[in-house]
Amino acid sequence: MKDINDDDTPCMRVCMAWQKLAQSAAQPMLWIHLTQCYANAGLHWQAGHVARLALRADASLLPQLLVLNLGPWQDTSVGDALLGRAVLPEAAELAEQFYERLAICPGDWLTWLYQARLQEMRVAPEMSDKTPRMAGDRPHADYALQQAQNLEYLPGESLHWMGVWRLKAGDADGAVAALSSLLYVHPDRYSTLMYLGEALLQVGLVFAAEKAFARAALSPIPVF
Repeated sequence: MKDINDDDTPCMRVCMAWQKLAQSAAQPMLWIHLTQCYANAGLHWQAGHVARLALRADASLLPQLLVLNLGPWQDTSVGDALLGRAVLPEAAELAEQFYERLAICPGDWLTWLYQARLQEMRVAPEMSDKTPRMAGDRPHADYALQQAQNLEYLPGESLHWMGVWRLKAGDADGAVAALSSLLYVHPDRYSTLMYLGEALLQVGLVFAAEKAFARAALSPIPVF
């Protein structure tokens, strides 16, 4: 099998890394390699996200992550945590930056996911159903999310994060829509069930929330 390092194109290395992680997410050194690829490309949000996943895969990787000089990647209030805000003034600028990335690296799952959320943040809720899938040559939220789902290394990971960000932004209804869809993919995923329970509470569905929390209590807490 061809090794990732056999290809000289940084974008191809990223795409191949996500493909290999889809075969098995428990590959700590591959997470390190992917972190380095994003850092080299100046994609600090992506590098930080992947670094945290690497640390979850193997806590002993911390020294190797620290020497990469990724900035405050362990601070969960910065970086892609900003996607959990209701308003992000720099959303348009970031969306354009990530669009340029996707134009040359269309197989980059994480950047498609960020693009989906950024485009969602740029559109008022009452206009979301009227927005075309593409405006000119710029992808809109539903299109970008579909691309992310097609590329995700772990089934349901894209909707999980969209649900988390929506919930933190105060869009409990949107969070329920995303997270409840995952019950058909990962019916026993602990973190999804916990976030879903919180979202259901916020929309007033107390009994459904209690069921979600009860299921979470019986679920294992996996590495991924």
